[in-house]
Amino acid sequence: MQPGGKLESEEMPIEALGREIAEELLARFKDAALLGRYQARAAHEAGRTVDALLYEVTLEGPIKAAAEIDELVWVDPRAPGTIKLAPLTSDMVFPLLLSQMS
Repeated sequence: MQPGGKLESEEMPIEALGREIAEELLARFKDAALLGRYQARAAHEAGRTVDALLYEVTLEGPIKAAAEIDELVWVDPRAPGTIKLAPLTSDMVFPLLLSQMS
C-alpha cells in the first residue's frame, strides 16, 4: 500500500499529500509531480474501490513508519517476490513505474 488518505474539509490534494507524508512517514517532500488519477479494488474492503491521485515525490530526510503504517518495505517492481501487494500497487503503480524504467 502507498502512504495516503482522504482529503479533509476544503483541503487541496497537494496539501493532503504533505499532511499524509508527515503523518505516515514523518517526512516532508520538496518536489511533487502528479502522475494521474487511478482506481483499483480496495485492499481490505470487499466491494470497495480506491480512487487515488498518484504523485512522484522527492522526500527530504529519512523516513520512518508512523500512524497507520506498520512497516516500510522497499520492493523492486521488476521482481516483487512473494510480498502481498495492494491492487493499486500491483495493477497501477508498478506498471506505471515499469513503463518509466524502460
